[in-house]
Amino acid sequence: MELGERVQKRTLRDSVARALADSLARCGVTNVHTRAEAIAVDVAESDDRVTVYAAIPGVRAQDIQLTLTESQLILRAVIPPAPEPAGGRWLLHERRVGAVERVVPLAGPVDTAHAAARYADGLLTLTAPRVARTPPRRIPVGPSVTSPAAASHRRMQHADLPFVSHADAPGERDAVTTASDLSFPASDPPSWTPERA
Repeated sequence: MELGERVQKRTLRDSVARALADSLARCGVTNVHTRAEAIAVDVAESDDRVTVYAAIPGVRAQDIQLTLTESQLILRAVIPPAPEPAGGRWLLHERRVGAVERVVPLAGPVDTAHAAARYADGLLTLTAPRVARTPPRRIPVGPSVTSPAAASHRRMQHADLPFVSHADAPGERDAVTTASDLSFPASDPPSWTPERA
């Protein structure tokens, strides 16, 4: 979807939402939240950084909480309510008040330790440098540490030691070993040997 189409859809959506809120206000319903997103954001990226712009008007900087991970930014703020109209009533009350939150996914990992944010005139700007991605590389495969020659050499070094099998240890036979001995007697060669072929 191109930018022009997105702007047209957003403009149409906002127009319909405003028309609905206006008609409801005429009927006495005054506190209507027409936007799904409480905090409007724009996200820009370049080769070396990601910049997030968030419109949070009417909020003090100390009432904004940012949580940045490598892949997302979580914005939280507390928007104070407007003072009640003295001696009157609300005709239209669209501003969202109270706690608001927005989760913004980021394209690619960012360096959270070197991110910086500033807030002025109702606009929050967060800039986070991208994490340098390492290019893929080929890894050569070397010879095995236990090559057949090394294993044979080790066996020859320890040839004077007697071989003790688990089955030879007194009182150490388990059900699997016993079942294996019964199903494959020593006098019967395995089915895969050349004598059977």
